[in-house]
Amino acid sequence: MTIRSRNSDSNPLETDERFSEQAVRTTYPSKKSARNIDAAPDNVLKPYIEAETSFNSGLYSAAGAMYRKAMERAIKHINPDATGMLNKRIRELENNSILPHPMIELLDQVRLFGNDSMHEEEYDPSKEECEAAREFAFLFLTYAFAMPALVAEAKQKLAQET
Repeated sequence: MTIRSRNSDSNPLETDERFSEQAVRTTYPSKKSARNIDAAPDNVLKPYIEAETSFNSGLYSAAGAMYRKAMERAIKHINPDATGMLNKRIRELENNSILPHPMIELLDQVRLFGNDSMHEEEYDPSKEECEAAREFAFLFLTYAFAMPALVAEAKQKLAQET
């Protein structure tokens, strides 16, 4: 074994034979991965990933707030000119038939859950309630960003084949 001084530029884990073949196999507690929507814009992904991290940590109020924030940012991408409170922006999408009614329902559910998570004094959401908001957010982001990207990818692939 070699003893290195504190001023050594090399990393002892890289040069010490005892560590050369080591690998992390498992961590405790296990880290649950976020369900990621890669096609979503970065500013939508950031609160969505925070929501997933909060959900996986059992922080359901925080998750509710972040799922709501992700929906708010997603709406801004869909209708950049919309202003006002989130409910007003959702109604604008509905009234102008920008989104089909089932997507409006998903947005409303996440909005209401997020509002309750943040503003209701005596309300602590359960895991089951948060799981519903989580699923609604995932479905909406899939519809709004992942599906259009998959369709564009399929069209491009088809065009290359012909």
